[in-house]
Amino acid sequence: MEKYSAKVDPGQGRMKQCFDTHKDTLPLDCRMLMQSPEESARTCQGDVAKFCAKVKPGDGRILDCLEAKREQLTPECRSVVKLQLMDWDA
Repeated sequence: MEKYSAKVDPGQGRMKQCFDTHKDTLPLDCRMLMQSPEESARTCQGDVAKFCAKVKPGDGRILDCLEAKREQLTPECRSVVKLQLMDWDA
């Protein structure tokens, strides 16, 4: 993202516009990071239905299920799970 946004003056939606313009060339993790929580949930909807349908939602159980099935997930959902599990305070 820095490659494209270094010359963009932040504010008034210019960073988002830059992202939208170049999103197809950004790495998968970067694209997934820029999603809203709702978009992330939709990204993993099929994998949740396939691998975690019997898991009761709440207390991180769906995320735990997806993490356990990580190697079987779609690349997009795998990226969302990876980002959700990152320690952002470290």
